[in-house]
Amino acid sequence: MKKCSLNSFIDEIKPWLSGDYISKAEIVDEGRFTLHFLNGTMNVYKIDNCTKNQVEKICEDLIEKGIVVENI
Repeated sequence: MKKCSLNSFIDEIKPWLSGDYISKAEIVDEGRFTLHFLNGTMNVYKIDNCTKNQVEKICEDLIEKGIVVENI
């Protein structure tokens, strides 16, 4: 699991959002994301400085890009 700030998380995933790289995202709690990639790999992130509203905004952005978001 990679711990990062909200800005670092957004900067890291931004290039992946420009194409078909991410198959789905799982949200475990307010700051833990698991990104599943089309090649079968996954990355787990713990965002240490985000609010529920910020997580909801990230989820909305992912859904707009056609990425399935599951809340676990």
